[in-house]
Amino acid sequence: MACKALVCAACCATLVALASRLPAQPPEKQPTPAAREVEKAYRSYLDAAIRKDEKALLKVLAEDFSCTDGNGDVYKRADLFGILFSPNLKQESNTLKDVNVRVYGDAAIITARCTEKGTLRGIAFTNPLQCTLMLTKKDGEWLIVAEHVSKLR
Repeated sequence: MACKALVCAACCATLVALASRLPAQPPEKQPTPAAREVEKAYRSYLDAAIRKDEKALLKVLAEDFSCTDGNGDVYKRADLFGILFSPNLKQESNTLKDVNVRVYGDAAIITARCTEKGTLRGIAFTNPLQCTLMLTKKDGEWLIVAEHVSKLR
C-alpha cells in the first residue's frame, strides 16, 4: 500500500514539473498557404460584391453556387446577381472577424462573422451576420460552391 502511494506521489510530482515547463498559452497557429488562398477567395467575393464586379464574381463563384439565408430561402448564382446588381442596393463595406478556415484537400469550409453596411432604397442598414461557406479547388482556383448566412440578433 505504501509503495502505491509512493508511486502515485512520484507521478504527480513529475506531472507538476512537466506542466511548469509548458508555455502559459499555446503559440498562435499560423494559417497554411492553402488556408490563406481560401480566405483570399472569400475576401475577393466580398470585395467584388461591393464593387458590383460581375467578372470577379464569376471567377470566384461556382456555376452551381447556392446561398441559403436564415429563413431557409435558397438563391442560385443568377438570383444573387439580381440582388447584388440592383440599383436599389449600395453595399459600402463588409467587415470580417472570427474567420476560421479549414482545408481538407480540395475542399474547404469557412466560418466567419461579417458585418455588412450599405443602403437599400436609400435607407441605411447594418447587418451583423454569421456565415458558413463551402469551397472547392478546381483547376488550381478556389470556388465558392455554397454559402449559408444568418442574421445575428
